[in-house]
Order: sequence, then structure tokens, then C-alpha cells
Amino acid sequence: MLARRPRTRPANRANRLPVLGSVFRAAALSRFARALGTLVKSGVSLLPSLKIVENTIGNRVLAKQVACVGPGLACEPESKC
Repeated sequence: MLARRPRTRPANRANRLPVLGSVFRAAALSRFARALGTLVKSGVSLLPSLKIVENTIGNRVLAKQVACVGPGLACEPESKC
């Protein structure tokens, strides 16, 4: 029997392309930076801004990484996370 390889998602495949992968990553990072900067500058606090940007990035891999940042920022300075 042949072993089946796990299917990769389109976001993963696009990020791994030799030339276009870096273009897709740069575009997603620029959308992230622009949206986050706009939200913070207009007075939205950082945690809600990250949650909004996570849903609007358009790149699942980067959105998953942004989702991991939020809980780390919610910790109080004295607590050890």
C-alpha cells in the first residue's frame, strides 16, 4: 500500500514557493503592519487590535502566529506567563 502524504493548505503551499512565497509573505506582513498601525493610531487598544488584524490578514499561517501573541500580552507585568 502507498502511504498518503498529508494535504497541505493553500496558504502553506503559497508560502513555500521559491520566488512568490517571499512576495506573499511580504504582502501579508505589510497588510498586518498597516492594519495594526491604523487601529492603534485611532485609539483601539493593542489586544483588540491584534484580534481584528488576525481576522483580516488573509494568510492563515501568519494569522495563527498572531493569535499566539495575544495571550502573552494579556499577562500582568508581575505574573510569570
